[in-house]
Amino acid sequence: MEGMSSHASLEPGARIGKYVLRERIGNGATANVYEAQHEALGHVVAIKVLRRVMVAKIQGRFDRETRALASIHSRHVPQVHDVGTLEDGTPYVVMERLRGETLAEHIQGRGRLSVEETLDLGAQLAAALEATHEAGWVHRDVKPCNLVLHEESDGRRVLKLCDFGVCTPREREQNPRLTLDGQTVGTPEHMSPEQARGLPLDPRSDVFAIGTVLHEMLIGYSPFERPGTSPHVVALAVTREPVRSLRDERSDVSPALDALILKTLEKEPDARPRSATALRQALEGIVTEGIPEERAAPRGTRREDAGAPRRRARTSGTPGWARTGLAAAAAAAVALLTFAWADVDASAPFEEARAPFETDADALDDSAVGDDVSSQRAPTAAEIAVANLRPPLVWTPR
Repeated sequence: MEGMSSHASLEPGARIGKYVLRERIGNGATANVYEAQHEALGHVVAIKVLRRVMVAKIQGRFDRETRALASIHSRHVPQVHDVGTLEDGTPYVVMERLRGETLAEHIQGRGRLSVEETLDLGAQLAAALEATHEAGWVHRDVKPCNLVLHEESDGRRVLKLCDFGVCTPREREQNPRLTLDGQTVGTPEHMSPEQARGLPLDPRSDVFAIGTVLHEMLIGYSPFERPGTSPHVVALAVTREPVRSLRDERSDVSPALDALILKTLEKEPDARPRSATALRQALEGIVTEGIPEERAAPRGTRREDAGAPRRRARTSGTPGWARTGLAAAAAAAVALLTFAWADVDASAPFEEARAPFETDADALDDSAVGDDVSSQRAPTAAEIAVANLRPPLVWTPR
């Protein structure tokens, strides 16, 4: 076996297998990441090496992430080239080298993104989760700092979904608390209500998370951000607080897009888009029909086919009958809003893995939070604007 004897020897010029280390590019709590080059073929990769002190504690997570990445075939998920162990038994994985900023950094640097860019990145994210779900995984930690805006050699920008350390396979659906030390894992402000409650998950949980990311791109923060509070308070907000219409803060968000995002953020999984595929198609439909030409901005690729022809946006608006129903829905959502919106602290660094937090599932059940707020919202937004997304997904474990 070709490999280094210890982490102390992992310096530029050292070898891991047939790769020569060039520099350390990431230093996380659980692993270090190095840029390396294949000594014969010359291609550049990233090598993620688990910290020796973490091997006993999280090697299962590390192995699960590697298996997940290797099983997903999508240009929106980093490619795995090889796996192995150092001579001291420390595992490593050789992966695609990504270049670019995270979506969290992009939002922090630019503030609110344009509607056109949001639709583009949202469709790419949905495509990433489409492939993830088809491969039999639920990601469980979709958030801006786990999304890299990778710059390809031809100048195209491709969104990459990263950090599969807390993903769960279909066969573990009946064991939703796939955790560290018995704790529920994930990021509270991007969790679905069922994840916050510790219930079994299916792909519609990730669809909910896409909704929080779409909201953050357009408004600047997740709808469930509660700075200065505990994760438990955030989890309660996820399970019980209504989400305000985005059009209250941005008039350039079309009624159709507003309705679609609110639909992804429904408390009940059956009320959300039935799959990431359905959500991607809906976002692309809005790209085609909902954005006036003068608002368009340069975009990256939307789908798996990088060569797909780019469709021109049309200026046709939403029909008057739909606008009437959507306006009623937006008014109802505003009437239900009883809390103040705070500014988001976007300075948190990119993390290899978010530390888990503990929730009391019993404290988050329906008896604790009262009636589901989605039942109080006028139904026209879901029924009129995106009625074709209504059928729920029936997801059978293999």
